[in-house]
Amino acid sequence: MRTLGSAGNDRLEWYAARDLHRITASTVTWAGEDLGRLADLDPPAEFGFSSTPRQPSLTTLTSTVRLSR
Repeated sequence: MRTLGSAGNDRLEWYAARDLHRITASTVTWAGEDLGRLADLDPPAEFGFSSTPRQPSLTTLTSTVRLSR
């Protein structure tokens, strides 16, 4: 998947997503606290690169920014 958009300040930004993998198990803590079990993304993201899968997943993402001249 590829997309193109504005990075603000007269810059262009391209994203290319590759290697999508579903995550089926994980153990996560923050400051010693268990963050709980995996869950679907609900409600969906509504910012930036927001065409994300509902299920927990991992992808390789390449971002390229062209600076204004």
